[in-house]
Amino acid sequence: PLEYVRSEEGRSFEDGVVTIESIGRCRPSNEDGSVWFFLGPLFANHLFLIAWTHYSLWQVRNVNNRYQENKYLGMAAIFALEVAIVGIPILIAAQDSVEATFFVITGIVALDNIGILCFVFVPKMFFQMKGLEEGVTVGESVLKDTHKQSVLRESGRMLSSSVLVSEEFRSRSKSPKNSSGDNLDSGVLPSIAEMSEEDDYIDVPTSNG
Repeated sequence: PLEYVRSEEGRSFEDGVVTIESIGRCRPSNEDGSVWFFLGPLFANHLFLIAWTHYSLWQVRNVNNRYQENKYLGMAAIFALEVAIVGIPILIAAQDSVEATFFVITGIVALDNIGILCFVFVPKMFFQMKGLEEGVTVGESVLKDTHKQSVLRESGRMLSSSVLVSEEFRSRSKSPKNSSGDNLDSGVLPSIAEMSEEDDYIDVPTSNG
């Protein structure tokens, strides 16, 4: 197992005060042992979890992105790889400075964890605020194929309804109009027009003399 060992780096004496500079690190308790006896199983456990996660995501690859994180965890893995590619060389270059090493390690851990959480939960929040498409049920939205078919079906219905509305509008626009521009063959307006035509035949009494 690892144990915390502090080694003295130097001493300085000034105004009767002795200042001791030391660095503490975790090292194997056995001098002949290697740190990989501890890090090896830890990395192996992480690799196993990553492999199992990707296998589980491959099994649900036909499920809509609304209900599984296959796409977004792939993006998170690429993001973590980019952080490692940039952060590890900086960590090696700054290993002589304790403050810089602590800052770089903190940045790598923070970016990895915050990035993965954002890739997982931000799309969920977006889907929740957006909601389902009009006319699509929850059961139809689970699988990618059924969701696509239902979206195409609703799009076809909307298109056909818009075509019917446009055709009706054209037919009304082509109908006869009176002098005021009102249609004479639709709704209440035709009755008004007919009444106006009948009024032409009404005899108006006139006064003699």
